[in-house]
Amino acid sequence: MSNIKQNSPENKNTISIKNITLNSWLILATFFFICFVGLWQLYKPFLAELHFRNGYNYDMRNQMQFAVDEYGLAVKYAPWETHYWQYFGKTFEKNAPKFKDNNAKIKLLTAAANIYHHIIKIDPQNPWYQNRAAVVYYELEKIAPTPEQKQKFHKLSKKHTQAAATLDSQNPLFQLNLAYFMHRNDKKDEALALYKKVAEMDGSMAEARFNLASLYRERKENDKALDQLIKIFEKKPSFQNVDLTIASLYIVKGQSEKALPYLKSRVTREPGNIEALKNIAAISLQNKKYYESALYYKRLITIQPSLETSMHELYIKALFHAGRFKAALDSLNAYLIKYPNNTVAKKQQAAIQSIFNKSKK
Repeated sequence: MSNIKQNSPENKNTISIKNITLNSWLILATFFFICFVGLWQLYKPFLAELHFRNGYNYDMRNQMQFAVDEYGLAVKYAPWETHYWQYFGKTFEKNAPKFKDNNAKIKLLTAAANIYHHIIKIDPQNPWYQNRAAVVYYELEKIAPTPEQKQKFHKLSKKHTQAAATLDSQNPLFQLNLAYFMHRNDKKDEALALYKKVAEMDGSMAEARFNLASLYRERKENDKALDQLIKIFEKKPSFQNVDLTIASLYIVKGQSEKALPYLKSRVTREPGNIEALKNIAAISLQNKKYYESALYYKRLITIQPSLETSMHELYIKALFHAGRFKAALDSLNAYLIKYPNNTVAKKQQAAIQSIFNKSKK
Protein backbone atom coordinates (compact mmCIF):
# COMPACT_ATOMS: atom_id res chain seq x y z
CA MET A 1 0.00 0.00 0.00
CA SER A 2 2.75 2.49 0.91
CA ASN A 3 4.51 1.87 -2.44
CA ILE A 4 1.35 2.64 -4.38
CA LYS A 5 0.96 6.03 -2.55
CA GLN A 6 4.50 7.10 -3.29
CA ASN A 7 4.14 6.44 -7.03
CA SER A 8 0.70 8.03 -7.42
CA PRO A 9 0.32 10.99 -9.92
CA GLU A 10 -0.84 13.31 -7.16
CA ASN A 11 2.37 12.79 -5.23
CA LYS A 12 4.59 13.48 -8.26
CA ASN A 13 3.00 16.94 -8.88
CA THR A 14 3.30 18.14 -5.29
CA ILE A 15 5.82 21.12 -4.86
CA SER A 16 7.80 21.19 -1.68
CA ILE A 17 10.13 24.03 -0.53
CA LYS A 18 12.42 21.30 0.72
CA ASN A 19 12.88 20.09 -2.85
CA ILE A 20 14.17 23.53 -4.12
CA THR A 21 17.89 23.40 -4.65
CA LEU A 22 20.41 26.08 -3.61
CA ASN A 23 20.97 27.06 -7.25
CA SER A 24 17.25 27.60 -7.66
CA TRP A 25 17.18 29.81 -4.54
CA LEU A 26 20.06 31.87 -5.93
CA ILE A 27 18.32 32.30 -9.28
CA LEU A 28 15.11 33.31 -7.54
CA ALA A 29 16.90 35.82 -5.28
CA THR A 30 18.73 37.28 -8.26
CA PHE A 31 15.44 37.66 -10.14
CA PHE A 32 13.78 39.52 -7.26
CA PHE A 33 16.88 41.69 -6.75
CA ILE A 34 16.90 42.69 -10.43
CA CYS A 35 13.19 43.47 -10.25
CA PHE A 36 13.74 45.63 -7.16
CA VAL A 37 16.67 47.50 -8.73
CA GLY A 38 14.69 48.00 -11.92
CA LEU A 39 11.70 49.39 -10.08
CA TRP A 40 13.94 51.68 -8.01
CA GLN A 41 15.63 52.99 -11.14
CA LEU A 42 12.23 53.64 -12.69
CA TYR A 43 11.12 55.48 -9.54
CA LYS A 44 14.22 57.71 -9.26
CA PRO A 45 13.33 60.02 -12.21
CA PHE A 46 9.94 60.61 -10.57
CA LEU A 47 11.65 61.56 -7.29
CA ALA A 48 14.13 63.78 -9.15
CA GLU A 49 11.33 65.66 -10.92
CA LEU A 50 9.38 66.02 -7.68
CA HIS A 51 12.37 67.53 -5.84
CA PHE A 52 13.22 69.73 -8.81
CA ARG A 53 9.72 71.21 -8.83
CA ASN A 54 9.88 71.76 -5.09
CA GLY A 55 13.26 73.45 -5.50
CA TYR A 56 11.96 75.67 -8.29
CA ASN A 57 8.99 76.77 -6.19
CA TYR A 58 11.25 77.60 -3.23
CA ASP A 59 13.58 79.44 -5.60
CA MET A 60 10.73 81.59 -6.91
CA ARG A 61 9.83 82.45 -3.31
CA ASN A 62 13.47 83.42 -2.61
CA GLN A 63 13.88 80.66 -0.05
CA MET A 64 17.43 79.82 -1.06
CA GLN A 65 18.33 77.15 1.49
CA PHE A 66 15.18 75.11 0.87
CA ALA A 67 15.71 75.46 -2.88
CA VAL A 68 19.33 74.29 -2.55
CA ASP A 69 18.26 71.28 -0.48
CA GLU A 70 15.60 70.27 -3.02
CA TYR A 71 17.80 70.81 -6.06
CA GLY A 72 20.50 68.77 -4.30
CA LEU A 73 18.08 65.85 -4.01
CA ALA A 74 16.99 66.28 -7.63
CA VAL A 75 20.54 65.91 -8.94
CA LYS A 76 21.16 63.05 -6.54
CA TYR A 77 18.32 61.04 -8.10
CA ALA A 78 19.10 62.18 -11.67
CA PRO A 79 22.84 62.96 -11.77
CA TRP A 80 22.92 62.89 -15.59
CA GLU A 81 20.21 65.55 -16.00
CA THR A 82 22.03 68.82 -16.78
CA HIS A 83 18.77 70.77 -16.68
CA TYR A 84 18.52 70.16 -12.93
CA TRP A 85 22.18 70.98 -12.38
CA GLN A 86 21.80 74.24 -14.29
CA TYR A 87 19.00 75.47 -12.04
CA PHE A 88 21.01 74.33 -9.03
CA GLY A 89 23.92 76.51 -10.13
CA LYS A 90 21.71 79.49 -10.98
CA THR A 91 20.30 79.50 -7.45
CA PHE A 92 23.75 80.17 -6.00
CA GLU A 93 24.52 82.66 -8.75
CA LYS A 94 21.25 84.55 -8.33
CA ASN A 95 21.51 84.85 -4.56
CA ALA A 96 25.17 85.89 -4.35
CA PRO A 97 24.52 89.64 -4.98
CA LYS A 98 22.04 89.71 -2.08
CA PHE A 99 24.87 89.38 0.43
CA LYS A 100 26.92 92.39 1.49
CA ASP A 101 29.82 90.28 2.73
CA ASN A 102 32.24 89.47 -0.11
CA ASN A 103 33.23 86.18 1.51
CA ALA A 104 29.62 85.02 1.38
CA LYS A 105 29.38 86.10 -2.26
CA ILE A 106 32.58 84.26 -3.12
CA LYS A 107 31.33 81.12 -1.41
CA LEU A 108 28.07 81.09 -3.39
CA LEU A 109 29.68 81.99 -6.70
CA THR A 110 32.33 79.32 -6.20
CA ALA A 111 29.58 76.77 -5.58
CA ALA A 112 27.93 77.87 -8.83
CA ALA A 113 31.23 77.62 -10.71
CA ASN A 114 31.82 74.09 -9.41
CA ILE A 115 28.37 73.05 -10.58
CA TYR A 116 28.94 74.51 -14.05
CA HIS A 117 32.27 72.66 -14.22
CA HIS A 118 30.40 69.46 -13.44
CA ILE A 119 27.85 70.15 -16.18
CA ILE A 120 30.64 70.87 -18.67
CA LYS A 121 32.09 67.42 -17.91
CA ILE A 122 28.69 65.87 -18.64
CA ASP A 123 28.19 67.89 -21.83
CA PRO A 124 31.49 69.45 -22.96
CA GLN A 125 30.12 70.54 -26.35
CA ASN A 126 27.38 72.79 -24.98
CA PRO A 127 28.49 76.47 -25.26
CA TRP A 128 25.79 77.72 -22.88
CA TYR A 129 27.43 76.02 -19.91
CA GLN A 130 30.79 77.48 -20.87
CA ASN A 131 29.15 80.89 -21.05
CA ARG A 132 27.58 80.58 -17.61
CA ALA A 133 30.92 79.58 -16.11
CA ALA A 134 32.56 82.60 -17.78
CA VAL A 135 29.97 84.96 -16.27
CA VAL A 136 30.47 83.54 -12.78
CA TYR A 137 34.27 83.81 -13.01
CA TYR A 138 33.93 87.41 -14.17
CA GLU A 139 31.87 88.19 -11.07
CA LEU A 140 34.43 86.42 -8.90
CA GLU A 141 37.22 88.40 -10.51
CA LYS A 142 35.50 91.68 -9.55
CA ILE A 143 35.29 90.79 -5.83
CA ALA A 144 38.38 88.62 -5.34
CA PRO A 145 40.35 89.88 -2.32
CA THR A 146 43.88 89.39 -3.69
CA PRO A 147 45.62 90.14 -7.01
CA GLU A 148 46.53 86.46 -7.33
CA GLN A 149 42.90 85.38 -7.07
CA LYS A 150 41.80 88.11 -9.46
CA GLN A 151 44.32 86.86 -11.99
CA LYS A 152 43.17 83.27 -11.50
CA PHE A 153 39.50 84.13 -12.04
CA HIS A 154 40.40 86.39 -14.97
CA LYS A 155 42.11 83.49 -16.74
CA LEU A 156 39.18 81.18 -16.10
CA SER A 157 36.72 83.79 -17.34
CA LYS A 158 38.76 84.22 -20.51
CA LYS A 159 39.05 80.46 -21.01
CA HIS A 160 35.31 79.82 -20.82
CA THR A 161 34.37 82.94 -22.80
CA GLN A 162 36.62 81.82 -25.64
CA ALA A 163 35.37 78.24 -25.35
CA ALA A 164 31.74 79.33 -25.77
CA ALA A 165 32.62 81.53 -28.76
CA THR A 166 34.59 78.68 -30.36
CA LEU A 167 31.98 75.98 -29.76
CA ASP A 168 29.28 78.07 -31.44
CA SER A 169 31.02 80.50 -33.75
CA GLN A 170 27.71 81.41 -35.44
CA ASN A 171 25.96 82.50 -32.26
CA PRO A 172 26.17 86.32 -32.01
CA LEU A 173 25.64 86.26 -28.24
CA PHE A 174 28.84 84.32 -27.56
CA GLN A 175 30.78 86.46 -30.01
CA LEU A 176 29.40 89.56 -28.25
CA ASN A 177 30.51 88.25 -24.87
CA LEU A 178 33.99 87.68 -26.23
CA ALA A 179 33.96 91.21 -27.64
CA TYR A 180 32.97 92.55 -24.20
CA PHE A 181 35.86 90.64 -22.67
CA MET A 182 38.36 92.07 -25.15
CA HIS A 183 36.92 95.58 -24.79
CA ARG A 184 37.12 95.74 -21.01
CA ASN A 185 40.65 94.36 -21.14
CA ASP A 186 41.74 97.15 -23.48
CA LYS A 187 42.16 94.91 -26.52
CA LYS A 188 40.20 97.35 -28.62
CA ASP A 189 41.25 96.19 -32.09
CA GLU A 190 40.05 92.65 -31.34
CA ALA A 191 36.89 94.01 -29.73
CA LEU A 192 36.11 96.23 -32.72
CA ALA A 193 36.47 93.31 -35.14
CA LEU A 194 34.17 91.16 -33.00
CA TYR A 195 31.54 93.91 -32.63
CA LYS A 196 31.53 94.31 -36.41
CA LYS A 197 31.12 90.56 -36.80
CA VAL A 198 28.17 90.52 -34.39
CA ALA A 199 26.51 93.48 -36.15
CA GLU A 200 26.82 91.62 -39.46
CA MET A 201 25.45 88.40 -37.96
CA ASP A 202 22.52 90.04 -36.19
CA GLY A 203 21.82 93.69 -36.94
CA SER A 204 19.24 93.89 -34.16
CA MET A 205 21.86 93.47 -31.42
CA ALA A 206 22.01 97.10 -30.36
CA GLU A 207 24.68 96.44 -27.72
CA ALA A 208 27.21 95.47 -30.40
CA ARG A 209 26.49 98.53 -32.52
CA PHE A 210 26.55 100.88 -29.52
CA ASN A 211 29.95 99.63 -28.34
CA LEU A 212 31.24 99.64 -31.91
CA ALA A 213 30.16 103.31 -32.17
CA SER A 214 31.95 104.02 -28.88
CA LEU A 215 35.20 102.64 -30.30
CA TYR A 216 34.76 104.64 -33.50
CA ARG A 217 34.24 107.80 -31.45
CA GLU A 218 37.49 107.14 -29.58
CA ARG A 219 39.19 106.97 -32.96
CA LYS A 220 37.52 110.26 -34.05
CA GLU A 221 35.69 108.35 -36.78
CA ASN A 222 32.44 110.15 -36.07
CA ASP A 223 30.75 109.35 -39.39
CA LYS A 224 31.16 105.62 -38.78
CA ALA A 225 29.93 106.07 -35.21
CA LEU A 226 26.86 107.97 -36.42
CA ASP A 227 26.08 105.24 -38.95
CA GLN A 228 25.96 102.61 -36.19
CA LEU A 229 23.99 104.80 -33.78
CA ILE A 230 21.36 105.77 -36.37
CA LYS A 231 20.83 102.08 -37.18
CA ILE A 232 20.18 101.47 -33.48
CA PHE A 233 17.80 104.43 -33.28
CA GLU A 234 15.78 103.17 -36.26
CA LYS A 235 15.02 99.89 -34.45
CA LYS A 236 15.34 100.77 -30.76
CA PRO A 237 14.94 104.53 -30.25
CA SER A 238 14.80 104.11 -26.47
CA PHE A 239 18.05 102.14 -26.24
CA GLN A 240 20.27 103.67 -23.56
CA ASN A 241 21.07 107.29 -24.56
CA VAL A 242 21.36 106.64 -28.28
CA ASP A 243 19.29 109.71 -29.21
CA LEU A 244 21.36 112.05 -27.04
CA THR A 245 24.58 110.45 -28.30
CA ILE A 246 23.56 111.02 -31.93
CA ALA A 247 22.63 114.62 -31.12
CA SER A 248 25.97 115.26 -29.41
CA LEU A 249 27.87 113.92 -32.42
CA TYR A 250 25.97 116.18 -34.80
CA ILE A 251 26.72 119.12 -32.52
CA VAL A 252 30.43 118.21 -32.50
CA LYS A 253 30.34 118.03 -36.31
CA GLY A 254 28.81 121.53 -36.45
CA GLN A 255 25.49 120.19 -37.74
CA SER A 256 23.37 121.11 -34.74
CA GLU A 257 20.11 121.36 -36.69
CA LYS A 258 20.37 117.65 -37.55
CA ALA A 259 20.47 116.97 -33.80
CA LEU A 260 17.00 118.44 -33.22
CA PRO A 261 14.87 115.42 -34.35
CA TYR A 262 16.77 113.14 -31.96
CA LEU A 263 16.52 115.58 -29.05
CA LYS A 264 12.80 116.08 -29.68
CA SER A 265 12.32 112.33 -29.85
CA ARG A 266 13.83 112.08 -26.39
CA VAL A 267 11.59 114.86 -25.04
CA THR A 268 8.54 113.12 -26.52
CA ARG A 269 9.40 109.98 -24.59
CA GLU A 270 10.74 111.82 -21.53
CA PRO A 271 9.13 115.28 -21.29
CA GLY A 272 11.20 116.28 -18.27
CA ASN A 273 14.64 115.50 -19.71
CA ILE A 274 16.52 118.68 -18.82
CA GLU A 275 19.59 118.00 -20.97
CA ALA A 276 17.52 117.48 -24.10
CA LEU A 277 15.39 120.56 -23.42
CA LYS A 278 18.48 122.74 -22.88
CA ASN A 279 19.98 121.61 -26.17
CA ILE A 280 16.76 122.12 -28.14
CA ALA A 281 16.33 125.62 -26.72
CA ALA A 282 19.96 126.57 -27.45
CA ILE A 283 20.03 125.07 -30.96
CA SER A 284 16.71 126.73 -31.85
CA LEU A 285 18.08 130.07 -30.67
CA GLN A 286 21.29 129.54 -32.63
CA ASN A 287 19.31 128.67 -35.77
CA LYS A 288 17.04 131.74 -35.35
CA LYS A 289 13.96 129.73 -34.46
CA TYR A 290 13.29 132.27 -31.76
CA TYR A 291 9.73 131.58 -30.77
CA GLU A 292 10.37 127.83 -30.56
CA SER A 293 13.46 128.54 -28.46
CA ALA A 294 11.43 130.76 -26.10
CA LEU A 295 8.85 127.99 -25.64
CA TYR A 296 11.55 125.51 -24.64
CA TYR A 297 13.26 127.94 -22.26
CA LYS A 298 9.90 128.61 -20.64
CA ARG A 299 9.32 124.88 -20.35
CA LEU A 300 12.73 124.40 -18.76
CA ILE A 301 12.12 127.08 -16.15
CA THR A 302 8.65 125.69 -15.38
CA ILE A 303 9.89 122.11 -14.95
CA GLN A 304 12.97 123.10 -12.93
CA PRO A 305 12.59 126.55 -11.31
CA SER A 306 16.18 126.46 -10.02
CA LEU A 307 17.27 127.06 -13.64
CA GLU A 308 15.49 130.40 -13.80
CA THR A 309 18.51 132.52 -12.85
CA SER A 310 20.73 130.88 -15.51
CA MET A 311 18.10 130.55 -18.26
CA HIS A 312 16.00 133.70 -17.90
CA GLU A 313 18.35 135.96 -19.87
CA LEU A 314 18.27 133.55 -22.83
CA TYR A 315 14.49 133.21 -22.54
CA ILE A 316 14.08 136.99 -22.79
CA LYS A 317 16.53 137.11 -25.70
CA ALA A 318 14.45 134.53 -27.57
CA LEU A 319 11.20 136.42 -26.86
CA PHE A 320 12.78 139.69 -27.96
CA HIS A 321 13.99 138.33 -31.31
CA ALA A 322 10.62 136.63 -31.81
CA GLY A 323 9.00 140.06 -31.45
CA ARG A 324 7.15 139.10 -28.28
CA PHE A 325 7.90 142.37 -26.46
CA LYS A 326 4.87 142.28 -24.18
CA ALA A 327 5.58 138.72 -23.02
CA ALA A 328 9.24 139.65 -22.46
CA LEU A 329 8.33 142.69 -20.35
CA ASP A 330 5.79 140.77 -18.27
CA SER A 331 8.39 138.08 -17.56
CA LEU A 332 11.07 140.66 -16.71
CA ASN A 333 8.77 142.55 -14.34
CA ALA A 334 7.94 139.34 -12.47
CA TYR A 335 11.61 138.32 -12.45
CA LEU A 336 12.78 141.67 -11.02
CA ILE A 337 10.31 141.42 -8.17
CA LYS A 338 12.15 138.24 -7.11
CA TYR A 339 15.62 139.45 -8.08
CA PRO A 340 15.51 143.30 -7.85
CA ASN A 341 19.30 143.70 -8.03
CA ASN A 342 19.82 141.73 -11.25
CA THR A 343 21.55 144.26 -13.51
CA VAL A 344 21.22 142.17 -16.69
CA ALA A 345 17.47 141.93 -16.25
CA LYS A 346 17.25 145.67 -15.61
CA LYS A 347 19.14 146.44 -18.83
CA GLN A 348 16.92 144.05 -20.78
CA GLN A 349 13.82 145.64 -19.26
CA ALA A 350 14.94 149.17 -20.17
CA ALA A 351 15.87 148.26 -23.73
CA ILE A 352 12.69 146.30 -24.45
CA GLN A 353 10.50 148.92 -22.75
CA SER A 354 11.96 151.60 -25.03
CA ILE A 355 11.32 149.52 -28.15
CA PHE A 356 7.83 148.57 -26.93
CA ASN A 357 6.94 152.22 -26.30
CA LYS A 358 8.08 153.20 -29.80
CA SER A 359 6.08 150.39 -31.34
CA LYS A 360 2.90 151.69 -29.68
CA LYS A 361 3.27 155.18 -31.20
